[in-house]
This record gives sequence, C-alpha cells and structure tokens, in this order.
Amino acid sequence: PAILMQSVLSFMTVFMNMILAPISAMAITVFSVYYKLQNFLNMAVLGITNALIPIVAYNNGAKRKDRAFEAISFSMVLSISIMVVGTIVFQLFPKQLLSMFSANDEMYAFGVPALKIISLSFVFAGISMVLCAAFQALNKANTSLVITLARQLVILIPLTYGLMKCFGINMGWYAFVVTEIICSVYSLIVWRKMKR
Repeated sequence: PAILMQSVLSFMTVFMNMILAPISAMAITVFSVYYKLQNFLNMAVLGITNALIPIVAYNNGAKRKDRAFEAISFSMVLSISIMVVGTIVFQLFPKQLLSMFSANDEMYAFGVPALKIISLSFVFAGISMVLCAAFQALNKANTSLVITLARQLVILIPLTYGLMKCFGINMGWYAFVVTEIICSVYSLIVWRKMKR
C-alpha cells in the first residue's frame, strides 16, 4: 500500500494531462502551475502526517489510546488551519499566484477560475490526509490505500473527464471538490467506527 500511495500521484498527473490535452495546451500548463502551488500546502500537511504515524503507532502499541487520539486531533486542527489559509490565499490572490509563472491573458483566463474552484477542496483534503496517516499507524493500511486511490484516481479521473466533456473545463475543476468531500466524509465515518 505504501508504494502504491507514493506512485498514485504520478498516475493521476498522467491521466489529467490526457484529459486536458484535447482542450488546450494552456489547460495543461494551468494544471501544472496549480500542482506546484498546491505542493507548498501538501508538503506542510505531509510533514505533519509523517510525524503523526510513529506517534500514533507507538501510543497505540503502549495502550495509550488517549494520547493517540490527542495526537490525531491536534494534527487535524493543524492541517485544517494550514488548508484554510491556503484556501484564502488562492481565493483572494489567484492572479498574483499565477503571475509568479509569467502568466499571460490566456493563462489568467484558464487559471483564475481553476485556482478558485480547486482550492475549495483543500480543507477536505487535509482531513483525508491526516486520517489516512492515522489508519496507516493503526494497521489499517488497506483503508488508507482505498481512500488515496479514490482521491487521486478512482473517483477523481472519471469525474473530471465526465464533467469536462459535458459541461466544459471550469465545471470539470469541481471534480476535485466533489472527490475530496466524498473521501473526507468516508474517512470520518471509518474513523468514527474505529474509535468506537
């Protein structure tokens, strides 16, 4: 599962490029720019989750579930806070973010709606990422894998393709939001059952 989770992002990028290529080369460029910008947030959250896994695993093994729960709750609050800040920045300053990549009018036309729409998914992504780490630490790696595959491939790619094919590129970006909402809700349901 760990190897698949590491490689799934590469597959997602390939498939997204295949979907965007018939629309416009600029659409691929915008997705690439978004991906680079979003990585700043993801790296912060991944740092939190990488630290969380050994803490939760150790305390779970030591029968200190209270400390494991506390670590997960703290990580969740921290991750959501980072993602909220990221969402606000993407919502308020999309042009400024794109201008760092020598954007022209065409890139602004494609990029501003893309950044504003996709950033609505950030908070939900933060929830899923923290809970996936918690599942890994609690010997539920397959659950973590299922959520990761759903987030990056199984739900996202077909939904993006369908929405862009039927309603255009701007509506297609909402696939990120819908996918993250579905996966975060599923993650929370599984987590609630595990806590009980």
